[in-house]
Amino acid sequence: MKAIHFTKDWNQKLSGPSVFTTIRRKSEYGHLKRGERVNVLLNNKPLFPADVIEVLENDSSKANQFFRLVAMLDTGLTKPDAAFETLESLTAPETQWVIIVLRREQIGLFD
Repeated sequence: MKAIHFTKDWNQKLSGPSVFTTIRRKSEYGHLKRGERVNVLLNNKPLFPADVIEVLENDSSKANQFFRLVAMLDTGLTKPDAAFETLESLTAPETQWVIIVLRREQIGLFD
């Protein structure tokens, strides 16, 4: 099974909502497809399996307002431009990104 690696639980997305996003370099994660199941890892330790709900491509040189808003939600920063700039600094020099929407595997009746 493919894996998505995290080094920190930013915004408590890994311990909070069952649906969450992550923005990644296309070269590393652009191969993921809707409907795939992946392992979510935190510091190389398995946390849970998740289903890929959607993979949206974006070129940072053509970043639109939607992408900036998703970046804001994904990073937890309160200003879209600041969120976008943070992503640019984390992924430079790459400009091809994917927004991956994941749903944590449901483990209980009310999850």
